[in-house]
Amino acid sequence: MRLEKSKKKGEIEKEISDSKKEQGKRLENLKKVAKDKTIEVRVAKEIKRGGTVEGARAMERSVKKAGDVTDKEFGKQEKGIKKEVFNPAQKRETDLDKRSATAKADTEKLKHAMAKMDTAAAKDNVKDAASASQEDMRFLKTKEKDQKKSRATGEKETHHQKEIVNRNKIAF
Repeated sequence: MRLEKSKKKGEIEKEISDSKKEQGKRLENLKKVAKDKTIEVRVAKEIKRGGTVEGARAMERSVKKAGDVTDKEFGKQEKGIKKEVFNPAQKRETDLDKRSATAKADTEKLKHAMAKMDTAAAKDNVKDAASASQEDMRFLKTKEKDQKKSRATGEKETHHQKEIVNRNKIAF
């Protein structure tokens, strides 16, 4: 299982960090949209519409339209966070898993080769290579778990905000 090319640890860490930051920004935007929907529903319940019939109808149409716009905006943002944050994060997790598996296989090959060697100097150098490979495997697994946890948290929060938007229906 040969990957296209190795990546620097800093590059992997930056990708995950950037993904978390983008996820955070987008989740804040989803929260704002869900909050707007909650306010729209409350306003629909609170307004008395005691003026004219025409004025009352105009208010109802406008508040309902605001709710529709908010629903569409939420759908657009939800689609965006899935496509541009969660899906790439999941691909990154798969990539990290493959890299980790490669490092594990390399570690095993190095250990197997070391067992067949006769000279101490050669064994020591191959042992160092196996240790480096094993450390790589641990690093990659840690980063994969970190990415999975972040994505899962983001998906859970997105679902929670969607529930808020969906349960808040404007009615007069």
